[in-house]
Amino acid sequence: MSRSGFIAPELVPLCGRLADAFDVFASELAALTQDDFIPWFDYDVYSGEWFVYPIVARLDPLPLGFDLDRARRQCPRSSALLAQEPQVLLAGFSRLMPGTFIRPHTDRPGVDVLRFHLGFGPQPCAELEFPGERRVTGRRHHLLIDHSMTHSSQNQGALPRDVLLVDIRLGPAEAAAVRAVRGDVHLGRTAYRPDEDARQST
Repeated sequence: MSRSGFIAPELVPLCGRLADAFDVFASELAALTQDDFIPWFDYDVYSGEWFVYPIVARLDPLPLGFDLDRARRQCPRSSALLAQEPQVLLAGFSRLMPGTFIRPHTDRPGVDVLRFHLGFGPQPCAELEFPGERRVTGRRHHLLIDHSMTHSSQNQGALPRDVLLVDIRLGPAEAAAVRAVRGDVHLGRTAYRPDEDARQST
C-alpha cells in the first residue's frame, strides 16, 4: 500500500477534465487584478502573502469575503465549468507571493474529499511537500493530494505562484480505487470519518 500524500490523478476522471480546461482557467485568471484577490484568512498557517479568489463554494455559511456573484461575472466560463461538476465542493485560484511559506499543517477534509492542484506559473518555482516527499509545481502541472496528511508549501521564485485549488468529493468507485492503492482515502490523523458522529451520539 502507498502511504504517499500524492495520489495518481488518473484515479479521479474529474482531474483530467479540469486539466483539459487549462486554457479557460488561465485566460480568466490573467484578466484578474491583484485587487480582485483576498488574503487567506488563516494567518497563523503561513508567513508572507497568500491570496485567494473563490469561484465555487458549496458551503453554508460562506467564509468571510467569498463573493461568488462577482466570480460569476468576472470568470463566467470557469465558474460555469466548475459549477456543473457536482463533485466540486470548493474551488478557486490561490496565489502565493514570492517568499511565502505555508507551514506544515493538516486539514480536516470531509469524507472521501481530496484536493486537486493545477498550476499556472511560468516556471517551476513552487514546492508542495509531505514528510519525505516533495513535488515542484509549474505551468500545466496538476496534482491530487490527501490534505489530511501533514503538508507544506512555499514559493521560492521571483514571481507569484498561481494555482487552481479544487476540493473533490470522490464517487464510490473512485474512493474504492484510491483505497485499493493506499488503504484508505485519508491517512492523516485529523481526517473526518463518519463513524465519529456515531461515537459522539452514544
